[in-house]
Amino acid sequence: MIQTRQAVEYGITSLTREKASPKRVLQIRRKHWLIETGLHYRREVTFREDATRMTKGTAARILATVHNVVLALIKQAGHLDRVFALLASGHLRL
Repeated sequence: MIQTRQAVEYGITSLTREKASPKRVLQIRRKHWLIETGLHYRREVTFREDATRMTKGTAARILATVHNVVLALIKQAGHLDRVFALLASGHLRL
């Protein structure tokens, strides 16, 4: 069974009507959701990143970077076991 849903969004922009046509606003929103449902989503599902409280200094940025590296390794290796083999081999190329 396929489920779909529909939502209405309201927003405010500082762009002029010439710069923010309905088509352009839709492009901006879609681009935002591509980011949210892409890497951010994978980091949240894999590492529950949104639940962390890493807010001191650059901790959040460092944590996100580490998570990105781990996800890139998993993508390259295809499986977590192979990630550890890549790390241990010293022949890591991203």
